[in-house]
Amino acid sequence: ADSAQWLMYSYIKGIGLDVEGDTREQRLLRRFSYLSNCLRASRIRGYGYFEGLALSGLSELLSDSVRMDYIALHRPGSYAALTDSVDLTSGFSMSFAQSARRCLSSYGDAYGVMNATVQIASLHNRKGEYEEALKLLVPTHGAPDPLSRCYEEMSVAYAGLGDKAASDHCRNQY
Repeated sequence: ADSAQWLMYSYIKGIGLDVEGDTREQRLLRRFSYLSNCLRASRIRGYGYFEGLALSGLSELLSDSVRMDYIALHRPGSYAALTDSVDLTSGFSMSFAQSARRCLSSYGDAYGVMNATVQIASLHNRKGEYEEALKLLVPTHGAPDPLSRCYEEMSVAYAGLGDKAASDHCRNQY
């Protein structure tokens, strides 16, 4: 297989489609390995599109602190290599999602940009930064699946701001 095929295979395995493992923990570590290998190889070979996909997948995978701690404990070398390449002032997952959005937007991937944008908004919602989430989500238009995620996160943000009518409206859209 050529590099692009291998990178796509690694990305697909990394986001959890048909990944091997008897336990959830084994599958988690394998997903992390596939995505971190995809990221490393795409950077070495200059495949910016796959770099964006890998960053997006890693952002989602590492957005949960329990999963992130488990990976850091069981894959310390790979985890440390990733943290060296990231500005951690905004948070690990946030930094990856923002980088993914930049990479994917340079390739005109509306679906990938939308997915990364919704991931960023979701991270803002988790921190109670509802207005920041809405700034990202309200002007967003794109592919159908992320659009429903967009409405879901908008519903959460409006609920957090105490705007029940807007929250209900958004909830009814997905």
